Amino acid sequence: MNREVIKYKFNRNHIKIYTVHNPEKWTISQWGCPRYDINTSYHRSNYVNDVWYNTTRKNKNNYIEERCISKLGFYYTKRTYINNNSSNSKIDESSYRTINTISFRDSSGDIHIFSFYSRYGENSASRTEDGLRPWEICEKDNNMPDHMLTALWKDANDFFAEMEVYDKNVYFTTGYIGSSTKKDHDLYSVKKEVFEYLFGSIKGIRFQTDMEKIISHGFDPKYSFRKDKEKK
Repeated sequence: MNREVIKYKFNRNHIKIYTVHNPEKWTISQWGCPRYDINTSYHRSNYVNDVWYNTTRKNKNNYIEERCISKLGFYYTKRTYINNNSSNSKIDESSYRTINTISFRDSSGDIHIFSFYSRYGENSASRTEDGLRPWEICEKDNNMPDHMLTALWKDANDFFAEMEVYDKNVYFTTGYIGSSTKKDHDLYSVKKEVFEYLFGSIKGIRFQTDMEKIISHGFDPKYSFRKDKEKK
């Protein structure tokens, strides 16, 4: 059997549109149907469990060691597990990650996937034009130049146009794949939500004029670039 191969159409600032050729069984079971998945993960500070896909797992940081004395006067060390709901713990806001993923499988068996972050730490993408976009919320990401946004707009439209050929209804899921699924999202509503996150509108990105860019950087277009001539 041929090995699984991933080919990217778009991959910048944690926004990815790609095709999985010769998908493995796990990939098919996870993403092989028309699906819109919104998954949030985080971990807690102090003595707590990591949380992923709405499940918990124990790790060494969830234990404390206490020195105790027995009835016979012997000292011993007791290892105590700290429950996830302990008052000593709280959610680490900087660890929040919400990933939105859309997928479908075409007639050749290839799987197409479109994913982006809608929350990264304390930064959340907005569905309104004046909010943060997904390419702006992840740390250490560079600016997205206009030509890349134009490419993203085209690739996103191509993705949904091809998806529409196979199914106009989409399974909506949150959390782990074993959680409940509902086929209650039509494809247009999914596209609308995704485009609102990415561009602020289903109509696409509205590029700023040169004057708007000047103002957004804190310059006064009337006075900032005037060279005053001083009389000696």
